[in-house]
Amino acid sequence: VALTSHQMQAVGSFRVGACVLAQREEDEDWESATVQTFDPDVGTLSLRFAGGFIQHSVPVAKVRFDPSSETASATSADNDAAKIAMHEKAFADEVGSMLPKAPSVEELQQDAEVKYKFIAAYKDVGNGLFKQQKYEWAIRTYCDAVDALIRHCYPSRERMLWDYFARVPCAQCYSNAALCALKLNSYERAAELCECAMTCRPEDADLIKVLLRYGQAHLGRGDGQAAKELLERAADKDPTNRPVREELLKAKKVIQASLRDADKRLFSSVDLNKSGLTSKREHAEQAMSEAIDKAYMLLLDGHDKDALQILAPLEGSLSADQSRRPLMLQVAYGVGIAHYHCNDLDNAINSLNTFFTLHAQLTAEGIDFIEPILGVPIARFYCAHASYNSTRIDDARNFLLAYLDDVQAAGPQKVLNMPDGWNGKKITEAERKASRFKARACSAEAQADAYMMLAMIADRKGGPQDALPHCKKCVELAQEDLQKATAHENLAAVYDQLDETTLSAEHKEMALVLRQKIADDEAKAKRKEEEEAAQSTAANEPASDTLPDETVKADVPDETIVSDETAMDETAAT
Repeated sequence: VALTSHQMQAVGSFRVGACVLAQREEDEDWESATVQTFDPDVGTLSLRFAGGFIQHSVPVAKVRFDPSSETASATSADNDAAKIAMHEKAFADEVGSMLPKAPSVEELQQDAEVKYKFIAAYKDVGNGLFKQQKYEWAIRTYCDAVDALIRHCYPSRERMLWDYFARVPCAQCYSNAALCALKLNSYERAAELCECAMTCRPEDADLIKVLLRYGQAHLGRGDGQAAKELLERAADKDPTNRPVREELLKAKKVIQASLRDADKRLFSSVDLNKSGLTSKREHAEQAMSEAIDKAYMLLLDGHDKDALQILAPLEGSLSADQSRRPLMLQVAYGVGIAHYHCNDLDNAINSLNTFFTLHAQLTAEGIDFIEPILGVPIARFYCAHASYNSTRIDDARNFLLAYLDDVQAAGPQKVLNMPDGWNGKKITEAERKASRFKARACSAEAQADAYMMLAMIADRKGGPQDALPHCKKCVELAQEDLQKATAHENLAAVYDQLDETTLSAEHKEMALVLRQKIADDEAKAKRKEEEEAAQSTAANEPASDTLPDETVKADVPDETIVSDETAMDETAAT
């Protein structure tokens, strides 16, 4: 449906998986998003944008249909539209009058604290709806509270996240919304809301609540291993927390049950005589190795969730088996990479830390193992980035330094595009695909990103003087124009803090030149695209069925008829 202030026109249905157009923030461009959940009774959606960003409780009035997407029947859309209009009005009548008025620009200038009072009042409305067990409306109100705070009080979401006193209530709003989703047994939605809460970097008791609710959401989805890891993290922070301990016990029972089922499936159809193996253990190891190889191919093709379905059960069954540590190393690596690609940063860090621990142990003990096909540097970079985004700043710094050491040890990496058998070397399809990951992980562009993260950490820990060498290194390594422009801008900002106005001006000028070049290139590319589209349109127009008027006339005398060859030439010219 497309809603306006004057009419309601049915143009499609908000089914899960449908493509729509929406804005991440009020003044940003409209972009494609996928519907994750839709509640016609309340008139809100959860949307997933490119890059994995999820926005919850989006009113349908703020969404447009993508005309290129498949739409459902008009009758279904009409029904949805009627429900939405009715419940939008009900929400406005019951909740709208309770919502606080957004502070004006003048109020924000006079009193910086007014924005914190604004979101606190908004959150109180959500709390009241929760007590009345109006969970859907509470979810919408909590999420609207964060959106309203950003829209009226900050230039962007990122700027809000750097404000500790705003970040805390925002994390609480998302956490409370997740609790409401759990009350509705909407576990997928609860997990997504907990992800949003984690981006606000909660601390202490707030963090424990988010981890508990995140674990409960994973339990509801049947993912005992993910729940266990989250709940263990919560238990480490508060060993006496009874709800955490109770949920952790449930998670362990779910894992044990899944392992028993996995063992039954693994051995139920084993015929040792036909397989040529001497023991069921040997058969199990062969089956695991084949499963790991299959999962890695899925990873290389971008099917991370499918890879996780294979590897996650293996991670649980191998974790306590010391004799199979080389297999566990491969599994932990693959699980960590897949979790990172799915934006599940905490689980990515946990699994990749297991990989690094096993890697060090097996190396020290002289036990043979196969290095993961994607290489160590990319795992270290993923851990660094995930730790940084999870506010584990010290861990992020250590991972970044280790990553740079890994890159130096690995040396330059080439993409293996040569045909199989080149110089007598057989190159598998997996090796060819993995080489692209290795090349990107060891590229100058990736190293520049690493130095920029180090600069931001150093600036936070020690100030601009500590950040300066990392910023210089980033400028040296930056590759693409956009990365170069950003590097120069960041270095200029550091020089500003150090009162080096001349150096700051030089790098600002360099950044300005690069930004102009980027704009020119984009304009040029757009013109070329428009020209190619025009040429394509002209080429696809139907050709004339006749020759030009001067060569084809009614009752042409026999002597004026041209030869077949000439006619063909003229037709071609036409």
